[in-house]
Amino acid sequence: MSDETKNKDIPASKAIFDTHKAVIAKMEAANRAVHEALVTMVAYKDPMAPIIFNATWEQLEAIANAPRSKLNVIFRTGFPVFALRMANETFHTVLSNTDDQDAWLRTLLETYSANLPIASL
Repeated sequence: MSDETKNKDIPASKAIFDTHKAVIAKMEAANRAVHEALVTMVAYKDPMAPIIFNATWEQLEAIANAPRSKLNVIFRTGFPVFALRMANETFHTVLSNTDDQDAWLRTLLETYSANLPIASL
């Protein structure tokens, strides 16, 4: 890699510190909330957990049981630890063209790899 290319790369630490503090705080709260939901679903052995989080039980248990000190570093980065399922053209089209909340839910549910036992709002 040339020196010119290296100089154009933004160090991760600079990108994190340059992100707006309010956004980082909101993202940290969202990351913690997602983790708390995951921990709760694992504790209750919820059969939907692997589908919702797109992970194996082993992966979910490892995340649920990971030391908070290790997870705190990741949670505070300002980057989400979760995927945004609404970020697709189909969902955008349905959201823009109808007020039918059941259509919104059906479109969201179609983003999962398996059927969830939810039919309507």
